[in-house]
Amino acid sequence: PGAVHIMGEITTNAEVDYEACARQVIRRIGYTKPEYGFTDACKITCSLHQQSPDIAMGVNSAMDDEKELLNKNAQINIEDDQPEEYGDIRVATEVISIVASLAAQEVPGVLRMSGRRIDGINELLGKESVSKGVRVSFDSKTVTCNVYVIIEYGFCIPEVALEIQEKVKDAIETMTGYDVQFIDVHVQGVAKREKSALEKEAEAIAEAGLFDSKPLFDEAEVEAEAEARHKQFFEED
Repeated sequence: PGAVHIMGEITTNAEVDYEACARQVIRRIGYTKPEYGFTDACKITCSLHQQSPDIAMGVNSAMDDEKELLNKNAQINIEDDQPEEYGDIRVATEVISIVASLAAQEVPGVLRMSGRRIDGINELLGKESVSKGVRVSFDSKTVTCNVYVIIEYGFCIPEVALEIQEKVKDAIETMTGYDVQFIDVHVQGVAKREKSALEKEAEAIAEAGLFDSKPLFDEAEVEAEAEARHKQFFEED
């Protein structure tokens, strides 16, 4: 029942089953029962031809004009979004190294930064470098960074290294506006964390037996006193 005729001019290199497409559309809009007088089992004929040169020229010209207009508008929007130039802002390599070093030391599991020979000489001279353990190079505003660390014993090295990369990248990009190309983490060693003075003092006190092992309160006495007060309260009422 019914019939569909597809006609027109089209330019394409695609191979399309127009009949199958038409039947799919008919089913989608609900003509699936014979009582409707029209179903997807209807006769379908196709009279599509290649677009004539005159029409194709007009369509292509209009599309080219539209693309050119869109490109011009996009360029105008980009120029409007550009901030006014007051001059160049340059961040010293030492500053980026300090940012990276401080960020790396915030990661749990980083015991300390591992310095170069010059850092060891500076420490002997009482001139500890804040940027210790970091080597930075950059091209224009793209930074590459090498971080050298000592990991605390007991921590998972790959997890700590990954967090170092994330922390350092975020810190550099947030504080300088530069793009970070990559961050290489060099684990130079593993060591146990040295106990603090407070921890050493607590251990010494414990070993000397200076802590009173007697509890501050006798639980039996506390319970008896509470029961006596409870009984006195109800007797007064």
